[in-house]
Amino acid sequence: MLRLILYLAILIILILIFILLKNKSIIIVAFSTLVIFEFIFQPNICIEGTLTGARLFYYKVFPSIFPFLIICNILMSYDGVKIYARYFGAFLCKPLRLPVQCSFVIIISILCGYPLGSKYASEIYNKQLISYNTYKRLLNIASNASPLFIIGSVGTSMLNNSNIGYLLFFSNIISCILMSLVLPAAKEKKIDNYNAGNYLPGTKDFGSVIKNSIDSSITNTLSIGGFVILFSVIISIIKNSSVVNLLVNIISALSSINSTIIKSLLLGVVEITNGCSLISQSDMSMLTKISIISFFIGFSGISIIFQVNSFIYKYNVSIKTYVFNKFIQGIFCSIISVILFSIMKVNLYSSNVPAVSLVTNPIFNKYYIIYFISAIPLVLVLLKNITYFLRNHLL
Repeated sequence: MLRLILYLAILIILILIFILLKNKSIIIVAFSTLVIFEFIFQPNICIEGTLTGARLFYYKVFPSIFPFLIICNILMSYDGVKIYARYFGAFLCKPLRLPVQCSFVIIISILCGYPLGSKYASEIYNKQLISYNTYKRLLNIASNASPLFIIGSVGTSMLNNSNIGYLLFFSNIISCILMSLVLPAAKEKKIDNYNAGNYLPGTKDFGSVIKNSIDSSITNTLSIGGFVILFSVIISIIKNSSVVNLLVNIISALSSINSTIIKSLLLGVVEITNGCSLISQSDMSMLTKISIISFFIGFSGISIIFQVNSFIYKYNVSIKTYVFNKFIQGIFCSIISVILFSIMKVNLYSSNVPAVSLVTNPIFNKYYIIYFISAIPLVLVLLKNITYFLRNHLL
């Protein structure tokens, strides 16, 4: 009888939520009111959440994103999109069924991760280098977690095995490739002001370019920091909410699923880092941990989705479609990670080589890889100039 009452209560709650969802204002006002009540009745929890978010932003997010944004803005000011398209476009974009001018965004997304892929996809669309349909498609393909987060934070720090971090990273990359096959190819119109084969050397004043890049980077970094702090408060409230704990226990009793797993799933959907951390600390099997964490990485979480929306809302991109596609990518990523884990299980657990060796080995050092990739365009330009000189002066 009690179980039947609980089922009816959950059904009524779902129906009420469905009705309320038709009016976004009611949802937002109701949620904001609950947060205000939490500040009134549990100020210590909310303040601690704010401080946690501020520390995370100051020590982790700001040092990694701010200088990266400045450099990327300088690259774009000096026709970096065209130069990257010329030397990397065919290699990176054709397999993904994207125009070559998307190569810059693809590289940024792979190296730095959320939410910079969406930011620079919006930038090149705003510069009319790609069509609207390509822009919408690019948003879902160039939307990845950074290798530093996946391999370093999740693999090495949380799961204590960098090999698993590499497995999760490759699963994420493969899921992006699958999304490029699933999403219909855009009918690209010819962009009159774009030519990947010809670009002019930058003639802009370098001082003004740096100033504008810094100004823009400060604005975007502070915006991202605001999201980090806001969702840190929300996560803190969810973790300590007696109502949430009660609902989690009810769902656990009805579904026979451990309450820790349910709470970890809830937090992971809201914010990826907390979800991955809780899952890694649970007593689940490694296969289950990997499948859930890889879904979080592919889906990204509501916090990241809101950050992405802050860049794309002005271009009338459907956030519902974006979220749906990210959900599908999360499923792809989870399935791929399970398959790779089954194939690589012996290597992950039976190898005599310490897991950390892949990180400390100079061949796999991420800095060497980044320097190598960055040097390729310069080497190609140098070879082209040498060839041109030899052809016209010596041969």
